[in-house]
Amino acid sequence: MTNTISVIIPVYNEERTISSIVEIVRTWGKAHEIIVVNDGSTDKTDRALKQFADTITVVSRKINKGKGWSMAEGVRASSGELVMFLDGDVVGLTHKDLDTMIAPVVGKKADMVIAVTNCWNVKSFSPYDGINGERVLWRSSIIHRLKDFERVGNGVEFVINDIHKNKRVKTIKLPYVFILSKVEKAAVPEAMKQYVVEAGQFLKAIVQIQTNDLSPKTKRVFRITQSYIKQALEYLG
Repeated sequence: MTNTISVIIPVYNEERTISSIVEIVRTWGKAHEIIVVNDGSTDKTDRALKQFADTITVVSRKINKGKGWSMAEGVRASSGELVMFLDGDVVGLTHKDLDTMIAPVVGKKADMVIAVTNCWNVKSFSPYDGINGERVLWRSSIIHRLKDFERVGNGVEFVINDIHKNKRVKTIKLPYVFILSKVEKAAVPEAMKQYVVEAGQFLKAIVQIQTNDLSPKTKRVFRITQSYIKQALEYLG
């Protein structure tokens, strides 16, 4: 393998899982660098990362800015030709999974790989597999769109997909890798609030990317939906 690989892991309150993810990537031995972006975590994520101080780069912020911001900062801090994004709440990841993710891009058979994990123990997230956070792509393909990453928060995968809409994208399955649900990581009221926020950011990203292709009626529906989401957030406090 001749291409250098930067592994970027955005995290927010992932004290339960981040150590095992970093250890898998570190012992994989094929990453040029490992960059963890700690986006204002209020739990013990920072403490969990200290054990890897000599082998990883940690970018930290005291105030939470969102996943898009974290991924953009990770890319700016990176120097590899290829970027592998991993969510900070994956469970069951192995060296073989990492090899499977990287192979199509390194082998020039794809410009981006999206790895489909088991979401919330329900196995498939179809037809929304395209918004999975585990992916491999060329750094040069996204470096010019980092401001867009920052604007859409958790809708950042929609931006990445838009960048690659006319390129070769390969979807692979990681059947034994799971993503923790928000209710497994936070109290139910807070988890529900996070889901509503995420839904709003998804809509924002879709409207921003596809604004020229949407009919006036569709745009109005999206705006009304965003208004309802805003009201729901106010209700949830």
